[in-house]
Amino acid sequence: LAIDNYSIDFPSANEITFGKNLWIFRDLIMNISNSMISLSQITKITINSEFICFSNIIKMLCSIPNCKELMLTSLSLERIDSSSLQCTEDFQSLSHTNNITNITIKSCDFKRVQLLVNLFPRLQHLHINELQQEFQSIIKYLLNTNENTRYLHSLFIRSISKIWIKKRKNIITEIKQQNDVSVKLPGDFGCYFWWK
Repeated sequence: LAIDNYSIDFPSANEITFGKNLWIFRDLIMNISNSMISLSQITKITINSEFICFSNIIKMLCSIPNCKELMLTSLSLERIDSSSLQCTEDFQSLSHTNNITNITIKSCDFKRVQLLVNLFPRLQHLHINELQQEFQSIIKYLLNTNENTRYLHSLFIRSISKIWIKKRKNIITEIKQQNDVSVKLPGDFGCYFWWK
């Protein structure tokens, strides 16, 4: 993609969307910044690629300081140990400076939820698609008050199956009784949690 060959200018753009087959790397972000869009105006990023690695998202977000909303299809750790990733200078810097408060991710497991919470400590709303086996662990982790979840106050888990909610109603009831949390089941395909 040769973005630097174009003289198109988008002076009032505040969202950026990356398609399914686009590889995101630092040079791409710099080319966009230099020729098309003021990255400091971007408040929402959507990444539709299923194979985006977490380290590239971190590098990209370091260049987009005012982003408040992030929408992802999935995250790849590309054989990187999560604790090693958290020790990188980019991760540490971004975790202290980013403004992201809303995240939507279609495919995520417990390890990636932990990374997201550690990277985005100002997170207020999290929307995840079906969690399968780690449902209870993720809910308990997010409800456990710690330094990185202190602003988080809502979680929406979307399912693609009516059976998913039926199988987890007992767990949802238990979570509701053990925590000061409100629960709403909007139809058969999701579960919305919110708390103070």
